[in-house]
Amino acid sequence: MALGSDKTNLVSKTYLRIFLFTYPNKLSCIKMRALTKPLTLNNQTWVSSSMSIFVKTSYCQQVSSTAMVAMCSSFFPQLPTRFNGRPIYSFPAKSHFSGSFKAFSSQASNASSQDKLPANVGFLGIGIMGSPMAQNLIKSGCDVTVWNRTKSKCDPLISLGAKYKSSPEEVAASCDVTFAMLSDPESAVDVACGKHGAVSGMSSGKGYVDVSTVDGETSKYIGQQIKATGALFLEAPVSGSKKPAEDGQLIFLTAGDKSLYETVAPFLDIMGKSRFYLGDIGNGAAMKLVVNMIMGSMMASFSEGLLLSEKVGLDPSVLVEVISQGAISAPMYSMKGPSMIQSLYPTAFPLKHQQKDMRLALGLAESVSQSTPIAAAANEMYKVAKSHGLSDQDFSAVIEALKGKLQQASHTRRDSVNGELKLILKDLFFPVPSPLSDSASRVVEDRDKSALKLGFLGIGIMGFPMAQNLIKAGYNVTVWNRTKSKCDPLISLGAIYKSTPGEVAASCDVTFAMLSDPQSAVEVACGKNGAASGLSSGKGYVDVSTVDGETSQLISQHIKATGALFLEAPVSGSKKPAEDGQLIFLAAGDKSLYDSVAPYLDIMGKSKFYLGDVGNGAAMKLVVNMVMGSMMASFSEGLLLSEKVGLDPNVLIKVISQGAISAPMYSMKGPSMIQSVYPTAFPLKHQQKDMRLALGLAESVSQSTPIAAAANELYKVAKSQGLSDQDFSAVIESLKGKLQQ
Repeated sequence: MALGSDKTNLVSKTYLRIFLFTYPNKLSCIKMRALTKPLTLNNQTWVSSSMSIFVKTSYCQQVSSTAMVAMCSSFFPQLPTRFNGRPIYSFPAKSHFSGSFKAFSSQASNASSQDKLPANVGFLGIGIMGSPMAQNLIKSGCDVTVWNRTKSKCDPLISLGAKYKSSPEEVAASCDVTFAMLSDPESAVDVACGKHGAVSGMSSGKGYVDVSTVDGETSKYIGQQIKATGALFLEAPVSGSKKPAEDGQLIFLTAGDKSLYETVAPFLDIMGKSRFYLGDIGNGAAMKLVVNMIMGSMMASFSEGLLLSEKVGLDPSVLVEVISQGAISAPMYSMKGPSMIQSLYPTAFPLKHQQKDMRLALGLAESVSQSTPIAAAANEMYKVAKSHGLSDQDFSAVIEALKGKLQQASHTRRDSVNGELKLILKDLFFPVPSPLSDSASRVVEDRDKSALKLGFLGIGIMGFPMAQNLIKAGYNVTVWNRTKSKCDPLISLGAIYKSTPGEVAASCDVTFAMLSDPQSAVEVACGKNGAASGLSSGKGYVDVSTVDGETSQLISQHIKATGALFLEAPVSGSKKPAEDGQLIFLAAGDKSLYDSVAPYLDIMGKSKFYLGDVGNGAAMKLVVNMVMGSMMASFSEGLLLSEKVGLDPNVLIKVISQGAISAPMYSMKGPSMIQSVYPTAFPLKHQQKDMRLALGLAESVSQSTPIAAAANELYKVAKSQGLSDQDFSAVIESLKGKLQQ
């Protein structure tokens, strides 16, 4: 298979046409071989494109020719339905030719015999990733020659039919295309360009595809050495770890020679589920580093969340489940979380490689003067984990760095939550009574919708759609808000308006409250004319605001002292989930009240969790929002860095959306962030408030949270830029200035 030949250029302007005949049942696979010489058939001369396609056996069992042609059209959209003027389906079932497939392209002249040489593929580096990648090529029928420094790692592949050569040079010399999967830039250069390296065996018509993760400069250097031999070069680092490699589900981020990319595309399709061509050499390396930088920061932030949830008495398994249902759900969390909770780190992507990628990404960012404080903090955690002897463990072992005494250089100490509460209480008019005994509590009785009265305090971005959904479900809803005009649309739908929280609570069986911060939550519940003044035995108060646990406990004391029942039920989700009734409720407090209000929660949300004592719901919500805030800050770094180095940030979003770090939040927010537009779904000032409260929670149990601390600083900078009321995704603006790392 001659790569980049004149014959390839001859057919580059034509459509590849595939004509299918029946396939022998016992063939292990179907091969549509590239023809480097024209083929004469029925007195017509055809020349092939430089293409070799392997169709896996599982796709081919007893498939009709028409169905197989349809399948092949997924590779070649211009596939015709007729051949020599006849419909494909009209041809006989038995092939007139020796091969089960024939690949032809448009007519050419002055050509003769068919080239029957099969394509030979080389693979250098048979490690955690290289072994399954090479294995998939072998199982798909490719003729594969392998090499590894430790020959024994090649033995399983040799038993499957691979050939072995004793040096990269010999592999390259004997193969048409050579793939290389090495662990770091030094190894990549040594294997390609060192003594008996691949370069020594390369020549015109061959191709070298480096699927290692290296920096752009290393990739460009290797490319220069390869191209000096007359061979073609393509960088194609992969997004994905051991399991995706085994399953042929990798994502290839390619750059370099376009003709080589087109030639090896079928091989990439065997090893992966998608591929991107990104242009000049260095772009593939840069995209991979940006993706891995975000991934590394996400894992570090997730680690903080798991440990903090456990430290404050929550079940970290429930945290994993809560996250899996929301906008920050990423496959990586569900895959890694359960084993991380057990302090088990089966290696899919070694921690030392993740730290190497963080280091390279930070170098890339420095080269274009892009601030990356989140990645910098995460890198320090991976370095600490390496110093603990965890280099060869999975990168999720970074959580161990947080179990020791990791110094938080960027974690500014703050006054305790108790101190904040004392300041809040100075201006309250309602005294703090002693709570009544549990025997004084009484469950809200079930009633008909027409008789039951619900109250809703706080008609803002979240409260409005939540109250609206209750009204549309047929409930009698009474509302209050400081700014009455915000209630008018609900009043037009049938809601009743009261002038104080106390009046709402007095007239309703259950009162919900959605307030913006702890001070507002306390004042509306416990202040002058607050909800507590209108509550009594048999009523219920459900606070769905996001506050700290001590604030929640304080409100609970006031409510229960009236004889009413209390439930905290902060929500995970923003404006759109609230509108769609897709919120997640994190409830804690009186179980009988939880059971009574469950139907209302089901109207406003898609799922609910009961977490026990008052304070647990608040803590779980703060942990979730802490992880979310750090993720958004890290994603912001990635978007800006990709753009700074000349990549299309829209492509970054597409790449992320197909891998283990895919989170709905990125696809929802990313496109508008690229345009510097931040339609408010969750105000930045509220996200920063939640980061602050989460840091206070972490400090109260002596839990290190360097990623959250760094993220909080970014949100504070964004607030200082006048972005408080913009969506929290506007945190990206804090990275566009001269933010000191």
